[in-house]
Amino acid sequence: MQRNVTGVIAVLLLLLLGACQSSGGTSSPPTNTAESVFLGGCDKAEGPLRLYMWYEEVVPEVLEQFEARYGVELSYETYSSNEEMLETLRDGETTYDMVFPSDYAVQIMIEQGMAEKLNKNNIPNRANLTTVLAYYYDPSNEYSMPFQWGTTGIAYNSKYVDPPPDSWAVLFDPAIAGPYAGKFTMLNEERESIGAALIYLGYSVNDTNPSHLGEAQTLLEAQKLLLAGYDSENFSDALVSEEIYLAHAWSGPAALAASQNDDIRYVIPKEGAVIWMDNMVIPTGAAHKCTAELFMNYMLEAEVAAQVSSRTFYNSPVPSSEPLFAAGTRDVLSKGFAINNETINRLEWIEYLGDVGFYTEVWEEITSP
Repeated sequence: MQRNVTGVIAVLLLLLLGACQSSGGTSSPPTNTAESVFLGGCDKAEGPLRLYMWYEEVVPEVLEQFEARYGVELSYETYSSNEEMLETLRDGETTYDMVFPSDYAVQIMIEQGMAEKLNKNNIPNRANLTTVLAYYYDPSNEYSMPFQWGTTGIAYNSKYVDPPPDSWAVLFDPAIAGPYAGKFTMLNEERESIGAALIYLGYSVNDTNPSHLGEAQTLLEAQKLLLAGYDSENFSDALVSEEIYLAHAWSGPAALAASQNDDIRYVIPKEGAVIWMDNMVIPTGAAHKCTAELFMNYMLEAEVAAQVSSRTFYNSPVPSSEPLFAAGTRDVLSKGFAINNETINRLEWIEYLGDVGFYTEVWEEITSP
């Protein structure tokens, strides 16, 4: 999902899982003297370190601080879907030292030999990670370290959408979605959008039953007539400008929109929704594996994690970062982003299903002109 982060205000998003309530401090850059720079088992930090990231998770000042601390050059490119990232790695034309796949994509990378096993001695800050979330895709974090997590729900403009939606029906039932024709978008992600349709129909987001997938395809094809488009990159801006009134949305960009337009709200539909985790993974054959592990360690510092979440509005897997979140957090959380235990019980991980060619087939048929 990445390109460049649009101007953001330093407000942050939740971080909860039952344990989070921030005290509303301000996130400040971590301090380090040259003598205290951690090198672990690395002789020295080497670069250039090349990152391949989601567009909305790029926080330039955090990357610059790492460059200054370790004296290495760091560069990044961005992608807009897990599938795009995986395809780029398979092409092998460009090599990266780190990528940021979501949970199920980590599974794919491990199973297909695309991920380096980590030397955890270079990542002592892994001790800062929450113990509440279960990393089903890499249970012992042998290949990945959590980076940011969030949910996928519905963002809406309360000025135009009334009554407040509580169901996926506002996007899928023509009688309810009809009045918003041309004013709402779906994510341009096959597993997410097909998954939303499956959840609305009462099925699992990981359903592989051909009949159920056929129902989801029919639903999405009918919906397409009402859509403004499929958009994973610019829906936050479109919500702020009121070009659209509703969006199938990741929680971070939705919260960013809510910080810039007072009428934007967010809801986890009553039928359920997706929870996800973006992770740090070192691709097989990376040129600077040891330095990449130092980067992972750096990103798991509480101060750094707070800086990232204060910019992205996603949840951090580092609980000790919460008191350091930027001050506007509570205002944003009050717009539907806070998650309680009841809500957590309605969330489902997108899992790797092996050869999901049938999902791709369905998606290509839906999105073809």
